[in-house]
This record gives sequence, structure tokens and C-alpha cells, in this order.
Amino acid sequence: MNPVGIPLKEPSVSAAAGDTGQLERALIDASTRVPVLIFYTSAVAWLILGTLLAGFVSFKLHTPDLLSDISFLTWGRVRPAHMNVMVYGWASMAGIGTAIWLMARLCRTVLRYPLLLVAGAGFWNLGVLLGVGGILLGDSTGYQWLEFPSYAAIILFVAYTLVASWAVLMFRF
Repeated sequence: MNPVGIPLKEPSVSAAAGDTGQLERALIDASTRVPVLIFYTSAVAWLILGTLLAGFVSFKLHTPDLLSDISFLTWGRVRPAHMNVMVYGWASMAGIGTAIWLMARLCRTVLRYPLLLVAGAGFWNLGVLLGVGGILLGDSTGYQWLEFPSYAAIILFVAYTLVASWAVLMFRF
């Protein structure tokens, strides 16, 4: 480069290849934008709800008589709801969103069949919502980390099947 900032040499072939790589990554990122943002937005919403439930659980440890006459706000129901929101709502949604982006990026392929992922995210959110509602209403299984009632677990299975079928379709067909 000269002092004015004009290049003295013609761009090399490697610079042109770098532009192609940037274009390829931009196309891949654009194709994954909607499903990944749906998963991440849902994850953040569940994180906020889980944090509020955690604060309430912590407050219940200091003042156990707080709202103790309301059955769905007892410590024994709110704590499992908090833990399941954090695992199935926040961590799982963020993990699936990251996995979608990584699969497309590392395989260097544009995301196909995004509606399967959007439907999977919708069913996953519905399953977590029904599961947390079931826990708060006392319809829990009683097994730690597996407290969701069977009707919520079935919906989560359908959601995971949709995401898994996307992965198979993405790289097989």
C-alpha cells in the first residue's frame, strides 16, 4: 500500500477465494437466522421465567409462610418447576439453536426445511409450558429432573422428533 491507501498490487486469488467464503457463510447464516432466533428467543424467555421462579424459591427459604396457603406456590412445587424450566426451557432451547447453526456452518450447507425446526420449537415450548403447569398443579412424576407429566413428555418427544427428522432430511435428501 502506498501512503494514500491505494493497493499497489492486484488482488490475489486467495483474496477472491476469501470473498467467496464470506459469501458462503453469509448465505448459511441468513438461512439459519429464523429458526435459530426462534430457539434463542424462546430460550431467553424461559431463562427470565426460570430466574423469576428461582428468586421466588430463594425468597420462600427465608420466609416459608409467604403465600403458603396457595398450593401451586409452595416450595415443593415451585423448585421443581424452576429446575425444569432451566433445563428443558433455557438450556435445551439454547443448545438446539446452537446445534442448528453449527450443523449448517460446519457442513457448509444452506439450511433446508426450516419449517420443521419452527414447528419443533413450537411443540417444545408447548411441552415445557404444559409440563411446568402440570408441576405447579401437582401433576408431577416425583422423579428429579423428570417431573414433567406424561402428556408434556409426549409433546417434548414429538418436538424432538421434528428436530431430529430435520437433521436426517438435511443431510440425506
